[in-house]
Amino acid sequence: MRQGAGLLSEGERLAALRRQAEALSAQIGRLESEQDGRDSLRAPVRRGSIRPGLVGAAERQAGVDSRARLEELRRDYFATLAEIDAAERESLARRLEEQERAGQQAAEARRRRATQDVQELTRDLDDRFRINREYEERVRRLREAEAAGAVSAAERTRLETLAL
Repeated sequence: MRQGAGLLSEGERLAALRRQAEALSAQIGRLESEQDGRDSLRAPVRRGSIRPGLVGAAERQAGVDSRARLEELRRDYFATLAEIDAAERESLARRLEEQERAGQQAAEARRRRATQDVQELTRDLDDRFRINREYEERVRRLREAEAAGAVSAAERTRLETLAL
């Protein structure tokens, strides 16, 4: 996911930092092995190149301080590791915040749905109560009509079932 022109995503940035740390680690390993006079495990042997044991002597003759360079690489390496650690912590904190927000939103949605369900249930109960009250009113009027002699008992019973 690109955040803008030339900007790296969080994953791309971490991958770049990890590659940088690996490259620094390899350089440190080469310098350490050259200082010790050992062959570098990663450097291929090339014809016409200075033998590994003589690299340190050649650098000293040329005025290159390999120890200072090694210390600089180590500082860069540990700074890169610290940056990776900080980026991973930020990423984790962001993910936890997003999960918490998502949980809060889900809880809020459940509350809204529950409120709507209660409102619908209340309306349904109100409608049922109103219908029941109207039915009882019809039945009362039919009984009054029967008592007044306007309808027979059989007719009243038939009309009560139709009143539903």
